[in-house]
Amino acid sequence: MHAQYFGAVGAILYNDPANYAPLGTEPDQVYDQKWYMPSSGVQRGSAFTSNGDPLTPIYPSTEDSISFLPRIPAQPIGYSEAEVILQYLQGIEVDAEWRGGLRNVTYRYGGELRDASSIELKSYNRLERKDTYNVIGIMKGEIEPDRYIVLGNHRDAWNLGSVDPTSGTATMLEITRVLGQMYKNGFRPRRSLMFCSWGAEEYGLIGSVEYVEVPSAYDPDGQTIYDKWMKADRNPVTNEPKTMGQFWGILALLLSETPILQFNVTRYTTALMEAMNNLQPKDPRVLDPLRNAINDYSKAAQDFVTRSKSMDSENPYEIRIYNDQVLQLERAFLNPLGQGRDYTDFKHIIYAPAKGNQYAATGFPAVSDAIASGDSTEINNQVAIAAYFVRGALSILKEVHHFFSNY
Repeated sequence: MHAQYFGAVGAILYNDPANYAPLGTEPDQVYDQKWYMPSSGVQRGSAFTSNGDPLTPIYPSTEDSISFLPRIPAQPIGYSEAEVILQYLQGIEVDAEWRGGLRNVTYRYGGELRDASSIELKSYNRLERKDTYNVIGIMKGEIEPDRYIVLGNHRDAWNLGSVDPTSGTATMLEITRVLGQMYKNGFRPRRSLMFCSWGAEEYGLIGSVEYVEVPSAYDPDGQTIYDKWMKADRNPVTNEPKTMGQFWGILALLLSETPILQFNVTRYTTALMEAMNNLQPKDPRVLDPLRNAINDYSKAAQDFVTRSKSMDSENPYEIRIYNDQVLQLERAFLNPLGQGRDYTDFKHIIYAPAKGNQYAATGFPAVSDAIASGDSTEINNQVAIAAYFVRGALSILKEVHHFFSNY
């Protein structure tokens, strides 16, 4: 859509060896001698930069709405073919951070093709509307049936899918089988367990996004279980599916069966501060409202932890209040309006893709985009919005009858 907006009649995409063949591009440095992409390799994927149904984002699909679909073709090629095209470009040289790993290429910002050459792009894609299905199974909770622990994995693949997604699908099916057998033997979960097989993930996370709007983010603190497992097991590959299944199943049971939800609200203080410190405005003082809000959140989180230590763990009402606050905390960071007028489907104020980095989540993406634009008014506006939601989160952690009070 961006290429179309700026007047392009087509888009040719390739994976540069700087990212996909870091050892080099010789035959013994790529597949099938190594696991890196060979020169003829073409990445499978979706050129759609958003998530979910592209016809009517946030709403159910209709056959008539195509306003969000690009009107120009996009074609991926291998980097050996891309090298030929790049050698014909006559634009100015790119900055150092834009240079890739093709040895015989001077990377340039577009420009006319030399020798009055032209490129003919033929695309044989067809615009079709297809049905896709999510397969959902629910094991109803006995005490808190209205609270759900969701286990999910997509099942579609670009190729045979032995790693992505069949490894995850097989693991989830085994967990489902084991828990199903436990259910037959009398086990009843405290909270409901939901097992989800998502469809059409490769086309922009369509299956899961149409079911829920915002993914969760997890930033490991120090060593993860995976790190420790890799050190303990010298040959982990053959045991990986079994180990992952055991970990996944135990985690599901912990979330389902533990009366008091185990969530460290103080870790968000570190995450918020790290995300803010990664922002690089020309004048650091512009971030003061956000910094002050994070400091206030830190105090509220510490107070929450202190109160929780004196909670009556035998009182189901106190437990419910505590769990409700923990559950609502993450939701407090969701902006119903999204990250902007043309970015409404990414709603998490902290963890969401920025416009300049759509493949990975960044900290405070709307603030990051505003800083990149250089618009001081927009920077102040987005900082104020971010600070507002951080303060909304800290109000969740206050005592339930004191949430109107100020720090």
